Amino acid sequence: MIPPRQELHGLGFRDLAARLEAARITERPQAEPADQDAYYYDWYLAVRWFKEKFVETCRELTEAEWPRYAKLADNLLWAAKEFSDLDRTQLVYDRFHLSSALLRRVPPRSDIPLLNPAQLLKGYLSELSISPEEAKEMKSRRDLLDKVDERKLWETRWLMSQIKFVDHLFSESPELDEYRKWKDVWPEPPI
Repeated sequence: MIPPRQELHGLGFRDLAARLEAARITERPQAEPADQDAYYYDWYLAVRWFKEKFVETCRELTEAEWPRYAKLADNLLWAAKEFSDLDRTQLVYDRFHLSSALLRRVPPRSDIPLLNPAQLLKGYLSELSISPEEAKEMKSRRDLLDKVDERKLWETRWLMSQIKFVDHLFSESPELDEYRKWKDVWPEPPI
């Protein structure tokens, strides 16, 4: 269960991480929270503060700390998808944003998924519900789209906004070829 925001506010990164680990956030809550709005806000702030403090602290982390905190980041975002009412697309964006922000500060590492550009690119492509060709067609008739298609199109650009900051780190691959098709759909700078 996610700790209440009052317990997390103002903690440094390592203390925040320790508190989240101790709370066993990946376990389903025993009972429904009495105040759903407060519970939602607790999740929202936990994800936000963890991301911010992880990025602020990333250059200070030891070799031994990286796997632990990267796993905690994955667990936190997974648990937020499972147990909170936070928007799933927002949580995917948060994952991409965290990875992108870390990769702009520390070198890539193939052993840490958050720092692995190839995994970031595969993750981005796997989240897209339409093809680049469909997106181009939808973009050409944007004013006629229903709300569902409009959101699908918008999500492709919004999720890409974080990927573009680190796309220079991608190696040649079939995934990079697919990503280039997406860059043709959205050639402008990140939003």
